[in-house]
Amino acid sequence: MYLTDVHMHSSFSGDSEEPMENMILKAIDLGLSEICFTEHEDRILPVNSGRKEELDFRCFWLDVPPYMERLMKLRDKYSGRIKVGFGIEIGMDPEGADHNYAVASGYPFDFIIGSTHYVDGYDVYYKDYWKQGSPEVQMGRYFERTLENIRSFNDFDVLGHIDFAARYIPGGHEGVYTFDRYKEVIDGILTFLIENGKGLEINTKALRVGMKEPHPSRDILRRYRELGGSVITIGSDAHSAGEVGTFIRDALIILKECGFSEYMTFSGRRFSAHKIELPCSEKDI
Repeated sequence: MYLTDVHMHSSFSGDSEEPMENMILKAIDLGLSEICFTEHEDRILPVNSGRKEELDFRCFWLDVPPYMERLMKLRDKYSGRIKVGFGIEIGMDPEGADHNYAVASGYPFDFIIGSTHYVDGYDVYYKDYWKQGSPEVQMGRYFERTLENIRSFNDFDVLGHIDFAARYIPGGHEGVYTFDRYKEVIDGILTFLIENGKGLEINTKALRVGMKEPHPSRDILRRYRELGGSVITIGSDAHSAGEVGTFIRDALIILKECGFSEYMTFSGRRFSAHKIELPCSEKDI
């Protein structure tokens, strides 16, 4: 059985302190066949507000050479025990498109996730973004900006956590975020991905923080499949060793429910397909 986790952040990302080697050892202990580190690169600086502590968002400016050097050493060290991918999660913004193209083409990445974290100068994680309009309007604006982003920058392999902002809706997303409410713009995003040979990830962090649906929701996964989409990757969005591989089994079950028979991993920006085989029990992952 081939099990993977291809969305992971170590201490090379501004929001993690976990040594890369610890995460590799955890993945080996779990019996994963392949992992990929996808360290954060968010170049455009948002408004720093809505939290108690001060944060210098330049911590999300990735210094790629030392990251690559460390990863390659560990890849060699654990060769034969697990496959370790060299990836990046690029935070998209039309203003930063030229920079993002330069980063994407400047290094021998195996895998690139394109994600939307900031909208109209605000990080959606923080309260000030949600003060700019009603939760319904701001959630819609998140999808609109995602469509703008992928039209401005498309040198990525999969779109990360397409409905990421739903996790941070004040008071919870129930009754605010529904697929039907945003179907038109979501269809625009999915259609663009399919027409341009891009994939979608299923990100299990939403399940880890107690949401009933992963990113994206089952409705979006089914719609992507209905429109002809087939390129899917699986990632935990781990920021610590303890989060590696979490809810991967659930993701496989959900993908099967939504009509998928395989998922992908990337090497040298080319994907390989793996048949979905469900683990027999919770202890299998």
